[in-house]
Amino acid sequence: YLILGKYKEASVDFLKVYNDDQKDIFYWRAIEKMTRILEADESVVPDGWEWFNREMTNLLPVAKQMHVDATTKKDKNDLARGVQLVHVGLFHYYDKRTTDVETAEYHLDESQKWKRSFAEYRVQDVALEKDFQYKVGSYGKSFFDSVSGMGNPSPIPIYVIGFPRSGTTLLERILDSHPSIAGLGEHSVMMNLATRARKELFGYGDKKQIIKSMSTETLNDMYERWSRQTRSLHKVSVGVNDETK
Repeated sequence: YLILGKYKEASVDFLKVYNDDQKDIFYWRAIEKMTRILEADESVVPDGWEWFNREMTNLLPVAKQMHVDATTKKDKNDLARGVQLVHVGLFHYYDKRTTDVETAEYHLDESQKWKRSFAEYRVQDVALEKDFQYKVGSYGKSFFDSVSGMGNPSPIPIYVIGFPRSGTTLLERILDSHPSIAGLGEHSVMMNLATRARKELFGYGDKKQIIKSMSTETLNDMYERWSRQTRSLHKVSVGVNDETK
């Protein structure tokens, strides 16, 4: 349902998993998927993001205590993954629904700490490590001072498009650190429009004509949604979207 853009049906299934399978790893996965549904269409979940915030806020200390009480490495890793996903969910809530940047960053930082507790990061290739250190040393303050004043003042939105796990989120966060740019997260503009296009294109009719008739209206809709979202949360001149495909 989620892939097909049927968010109402997807929300019913994931809510059932969330309510019935609290001892199963799929319970934590349901939290992750619910954030995607809320980002795409908040109206399909009763009380939307506010329900999600209440649930995650109440669940967080419970999940942490479950992690403390776990007796096997597998259980501890599974529960650490659960705590991490709760923090990620709360990050999305504060990042997208409020202007509380500090709390959003806190949950993002905590999610990374918990992820490192169960995911092992190892650099096996000496050449890769050497290249990484070279880049760290090259792009310091002196480099950015040397390019000060460069850039394009255009307010046209920036779209970062790439495959999953290819670095689009990292690039979006780097751009978001600029005082005149607001990172709007994944799917902030494209999600509902992609769903609509998918439904129309997989229906009946001339596909070329459907695409042609959608183009102007779709672009206008994208701009209006981008404009409202950007200016409601950030006093900036341009927004950047992470559109992972």
